[in-house]
This record gives sequence, C-alpha cells and structure tokens, in this order.
Amino acid sequence: MKFISYLEHGHYYGIDVSPQLMQLGYSTELEPVQQQRLPPANLYATGDYDAAHFGEKHFDYAISVSLWSHLPLSEIERCLSALRRAMRPGGQYFTSLFVCHGAGCNRSMRHPSGVVTWPNNDPYHHSIDTIAEVAERLSLSFAYIGNWNHPRGQQMAKFTL
Repeated sequence: MKFISYLEHGHYYGIDVSPQLMQLGYSTELEPVQQQRLPPANLYATGDYDAAHFGEKHFDYAISVSLWSHLPLSEIERCLSALRRAMRPGGQYFTSLFVCHGAGCNRSMRHPSGVVTWPNNDPYHHSIDTIAEVAERLSLSFAYIGNWNHPRGQQMAKFTL
C-alpha cells in the first residue's frame, strides 16, 4: 500500500480475498494523508481476482507481492486470465514468486532465506518454463526479471498484454 504516496489521488486500487485484512491494513498501515489518497471504494474483496470490477481495460499497471507463493498453477492461470480483462493494451503486471529449476520442481525446496516451498502445497514454487507456457496460452508477453531483493527470496516476473 505504500505505492499510494507516489500515485495521483484515487489511482490506487486494491483487491484481496479478505475484507478484514484490507480494512486492517487500511487503518493501521496507512497514514492519514495516504488514506485521503485512497478512497475505500477503491478496495474490493473477492476470491476470483476480478480487477475488472473497477472497469474493463482500466489499468496500465498491476502488481502483486507474495500472492503467487500461495497459489497452485491453476489459480495462477485464473488470476492472469481475470487480470487480463482489466488491463489496457500494453498494460504490465508484475508479480513475485518462488522459482524452482529442473528436477527441483518436483519436490520440496529450501530457499537461501530458509523458506521451504512445495510443488503442490502452500507455499508453492513454480518453474519459469511453466509460467511462460501459461502466459503463452493467454496471449501475454512474459519476462522473467529475477532477483529484486525480496526478504524471503521471491523472484519477480512481468507480463505484458
């Protein structure tokens, strides 16, 4: 939510499955000036990633941090598909994820931060090749950015409509 300080008034939107967590974050993490820049109507609780709730082809940029580490591949595909409806042509979506490589993708994996991820349990790891295949199915351009100094070692990926 700290992006609010860098955006024009009213140009930040948030989606989460938990309305309680959004409200808690709004009331405890934001300073009053940031709360003025983020109307509560710009927050939406949903479990289906429906960013188009705010308007189809509405967004130039979207970002999620530490979301995909809790999603199996089928949910990632649903997330990208839903977000696609809300993005303008050329829009970019950045997300963090735990990455695995080769044979390591079929078993648990300990990351340098100490976090253990799984191919079929939360927290999840995903291969770049598999994510690229999902992006291709959805006609999204995919770029693996890699390290961005996430405290638990998640990597960054970018999708362009």
